Amino acid sequence: AVADRLPELSQQVGADQEYIIINSDTSITSSHPYADYAAHWDLLNKQDGLIKRCFSMIPSGRPGEGKVGANRVDVAGATIDVPKWYSLEYALPEKYRKDSRPYMWLTSRVIDMNWRQYLTDRPTSVGDTYILKEQEAQSLGLRILTCPQLPHDVNVVGTAIQPGDRAFVFLIQPQNIAMGWWRNILVETTKDIERQVYKIVISMRLGFSIFQPDAIAFLTNVGTHY
Repeated sequence: AVADRLPELSQQVGADQEYIIINSDTSITSSHPYADYAAHWDLLNKQDGLIKRCFSMIPSGRPGEGKVGANRVDVAGATIDVPKWYSLEYALPEKYRKDSRPYMWLTSRVIDMNWRQYLTDRPTSVGDTYILKEQEAQSLGLRILTCPQLPHDVNVVGTAIQPGDRAFVFLIQPQNIAMGWWRNILVETTKDIERQVYKIVISMRLGFSIFQPDAIAFLTNVGTHY
């Protein structure tokens, strides 16, 4: 039965690892204001993930300037448009902007859809291409990679941002992310004889860090809409 479920297991394990790597925060408790975080607090509070480290990781790469974390641009609820992409790249120190080829944009599917919608409102053929063809969107020549585990709250366009409304866009090099796994992975199964189903639990040790937070820029409090 376990062997028959291996494809599903590998997909779920990958999704769970992504969730932990992005959202973990050692300060999360069962009373956290975000319901999803509160429900998984005992899983998320073992280490700091990407979002937390971008806000607070020390050293940042420029300790002499008193910097903490990555290069943050708070857009205060504004939705994604061309100037936002530029502001994010300008937020990177010049030594990283000199060669942007290793970089990509990392964001949620909702932000990606909002960007595609923004392009379709312009009288060009580019927006139609992103709707009619199955291809990754781009901005400033860099690919936009969507991540299902990045949090976002949907706002009504034109309304003020509310506490807890947030979405992120990261300008990041994949090589700047460090991950490690302990080789001993435990797979345990049990059967519920009343429901006639198997329960499969996979246990592993996972570590995460960022090599150089100063080489990352990110937008925070990005407004989203349908």
